[in-house]
Amino acid sequence: VDKVGVDVLGLSLEACEALMQQLAPNRRQHFRWDLQCLQNMSTLEKQHPEMAVHCAYLAEKYGVAPGLVTRRADVWSYGRLARSLNFVGCEVLMIDAEGHDTRILRSLIRHCRQDSRAWPSLIQFETMGHCDRLEGTGAEWKAIHSLEKAGYLLVGYSYRDTHLVWQGAL
Repeated sequence: VDKVGVDVLGLSLEACEALMQQLAPNRRQHFRWDLQCLQNMSTLEKQHPEMAVHCAYLAEKYGVAPGLVTRRADVWSYGRLARSLNFVGCEVLMIDAEGHDTRILRSLIRHCRQDSRAWPSLIQFETMGHCDRLEGTGAEWKAIHSLEKAGYLLVGYSYRDTHLVWQGAL
């Protein structure tokens, strides 16, 4: 479902660079590495459940406190994305959307049911429980089962990521 003007909470690139300038040059490379995890935690409408822990870690280890910013962005369905960018589908779809992975997968399924050429050959998405926390227990497994019904084979599951292969690609 398309949404206009959704809040996205995260770090700005400018804030990251400013934090780095506060550190001695010999500590910046390690800081950049530690900061990457926090940079990947941008979330829609509310703070990522692990963000406070990572901010506290950086404050303790480096003596700097990352400031989070809220930006506005539009959320597009998979179908709108395909239409707007003039593509049918992709071969590999990797999703790490901090709890919104299953929403994206449902949108993908709706789009691909209208055009069978659009099914990705391989799908990887995060299964760390973030979607279950947002949508309710079992949301991630429900998405896996929906993809299996659509023609995918579950080839790998872990607490980090799940991999499914389009059976028509085998």
